[in-house]
Amino acid sequence: MRLSAHRPQDPGAQAHTRALKSLVSFLIPDALSLASLVIDAAGFFSESDWYWPWQILIYLCMSVHPFFLISSNLRLRGVCRQLLLLARGFWVA
Repeated sequence: MRLSAHRPQDPGAQAHTRALKSLVSFLIPDALSLASLVIDAAGFFSESDWYWPWQILIYLCMSVHPFFLISSNLRLRGVCRQLLLLARGFWVA
């Protein structure tokens, strides 16, 4: 019984946990984006002062997901860090 229990050090359990976190980090902003698009299509904010903040919310919901993926993967985090350092070199030079 002890040998079959999932421990935090178990690589298979860690991989499944990371996969579930990535899936949830995609589904929540995606569902918010879909709800925002439906509300936008219904025309609730078309003539009000909330139109542009609502548009920003729609695009912000979908642009957050890549950052969750990059922060959860060590290899992607390293590549992102290298790209940021390379871009910083272009801006400084």
